Order: sequence, then structure tokens, then C-alpha cells
Amino acid sequence: MRLRAPAPVGRPLVLDGDELRDGETVVARASLVAPLELQPPSAVGVADAERARERFPWREDSPFPGCFACGTERPDGLRCQAGPVDGRDGLWATPWLPDARDPALAFAALDCPSACAAVPYGSPPHVLAALTAHVHRAPEPGAPHVVVSWALGVEGRRRLAASALLTAAGEPIAVARATWAALGRSTDVRVASPLSGG
Repeated sequence: MRLRAPAPVGRPLVLDGDELRDGETVVARASLVAPLELQPPSAVGVADAERARERFPWREDSPFPGCFACGTERPDGLRCQAGPVDGRDGLWATPWLPDARDPALAFAALDCPSACAAVPYGSPPHVLAALTAHVHRAPEPGAPHVVVSWALGVEGRRRLAASALLTAAGEPIAVARATWAALGRSTDVRVASPLSGG
């Protein structure tokens, strides 16, 4: 899926062939791709994911506080705010408790945690440019889940990352590969990371 415009929340969209539309606006365009060759890391427990979420770097200064997936000012959102996992270099995680059996929510849960792993704190804001995901089955409503993410590399102004949605027992039920694109240089970029105490 490649995003073409900001995705609205709270109103129905129309699926027209391979395009998702908001009225006349093409929000996203999907295409078939080869199966994802991603191997999720070993499981992260729910308690470890909760501790990781406490270290979400953008809690006080999120560039997108109204984001449905990770927004800090979005009480109706998913609150998938990933932080680094203790003792697991490069691995980020957040707990998630789905409240509906909806595979589309799994796509949203896989979204922002991948940016947390890929985009260093203090970088210019990045937005999702492409997401390739495979949802094996819908999340179980009311059951604890964990989203894990890890960086895959950098291509110019784009950062690549992967994410996986796991059950509390560590079973992967969805995986994704994301491409994040920088919006441009910020004139107010923080250089000290809250993770290093700087």
C-alpha cells in the first residue's frame, strides 16, 4: 500500500478497485507484492512491552499528537507508543489491547511502532510512505498483544523498518515492512535523546 493523502478517521472510505478514496481524493493505492520475508524476533512479554512503552521518546513533544495509532492527545486512538526493550539492542515494543476484531486495526498497530525503531529522536518528522503487511489473522478483542519493531536501514531520506504483531504467548499474527520519508529539516530539532539522559 502506498499512501497518497492523510487518512481520515471517523468517516467511511470507499474501496474502488485498488484505490481507497475519501470522496474524490485517493488516500491509498494497493498492489500485490511478493510474500514478506520477515522473521520476527523472539517474543517480548507484555510486562516488558509495558516498560518499553514508558520510554516512548516523543511523549512530551510528538510531532503528530493527534495520530490515531500513536498520538499522545488521541484518547480514542490505539496508543501504540513503542520504546526500546531492555537488553534487546535495536528492538522496540509496545503493548496493545484491541477492542474490536478488525484486521484493519492490525495494520494501524503495525504502523507507528516501526517509525519509533527507524527514526532517531531529534530527526525531522517522518511520514509513512509505504507499508507492506501480511495479517495472518485478526487480533483477539480484549486479549493483550505486543507490537515489536526494528530498523532495517536507510535509503537517502527514507528509513526502512519492520514490525510484528504478537499474541501474549509470542505467536506472530501479522508482520509489516514500512518506508518512512522525512518531511524536511526542522528548525527546532532536539539533539539530546531522552533515552541517554542527555
